[in-house]
Formats: sequence, C-alpha cells, structure tokens
Amino acid sequence: MFVAVQPPDDVLDHLDDFLDARRDAADFRWTLREHLHVTLAFLAEVQDRARDDLEARCRGEANRRWLDEAAREAQAHDALGLVIALQADPWAAKTSVYAPLLTQVGEIARRVAKPVLFVHGDTHVYRLDAPFVDAHGAPIANLTRLETYGSPLVGWIDVTVDPSDPRLFRFEPHLHALVPWGGPPQ
Repeated sequence: MFVAVQPPDDVLDHLDDFLDARRDAADFRWTLREHLHVTLAFLAEVQDRARDDLEARCRGEANRRWLDEAAREAQAHDALGLVIALQADPWAAKTSVYAPLLTQVGEIARRVAKPVLFVHGDTHVYRLDAPFVDAHGAPIANLTRLETYGSPLVGWIDVTVDPSDPRLFRFEPHLHALVPWGGPPQ
C-alpha cells in the first residue's frame, strides 16, 4: 500500500512533453497521463499506528474532495436536495478523525441551501434528528441525520422523496424484530 498524489495539470503537461520524446526507447517505461502520480510513502515502511493515522487522513482528504464535488454538482444542476451516506457513526468515534467531515457536511448544507440528508449506521440505533449546529450552536435547519437500524434490531426505514414537499424527505421507520444476542460465535 502507498500514498500518492496526482500532479496538477501543468506538471502533467511537462511530463507529457518529456515522455513524448522518449516513447520509442526500448528500455523506457511510461504510463498514460491519467495514471501518473507521485508516490509519497510506502506504508510498509511506516509503523502501524502512524500508518493508521496516515490512512485516515488520506481517506479524509479523499472524502473532502468527493463531498465538495457532490455539492458543486448539486448546485450546478439545481438539485432539490443532497443525500450523504456512510457506514460509520461519526459521533461514536473515539478519536476526532470525523470532526472535519462533520464540519464540512454542515458547510455544504449551508452552501447548497436545500434539504441535506446525512445517513449512517454503525451503532444501529434508529435516530432522526438534527445534531449539526452552526457556529452559534443553532441547529442547521436544512440538515437531517438518519441513523439506520442494525443488529440486534432488524428493521428498515422507508424514505420518501417528495419534490412537492419543501422538506423533500419523509421517513417511516419499521422495526421488524429484536434478534437475541448471545455474543460472538465460539
């Protein structure tokens, strides 16, 4: 495993110019422009704890870029709303690794100014609330959190998207069963 970054377009242009003159050399290897990257660290050379932290920061940066792009797309297409889903419960994490994500989700909700639904699982307790707050501690009105059921609670949540409703999303939870838990298999 390694960490890499994609060079900016001007650097890729320079590399293309350099490679073009050498593409026919028998002992020279090259790759397509869209696959060029700069390797920053081979993670096998990094201690486990530092590797976990580095991996989390890289994943966080990738998520940040992806979310920014999703918000731009929603705005560019005048989307009626935005759904952001992930498995982890960012409020249950024992570290602050999710703090930047939660801040960004709040900023995106303010920026798109349309209903935003933040869906997650992990702790699997059905929740429909508004835990996101602005700098003054006031709830961000257009941002709703939905936490889904999961073991030992078996159920589902019907989410209706109604373009004629200014809230856009309606929710109907269905708890089906409680599965007895005797611990992990022996």
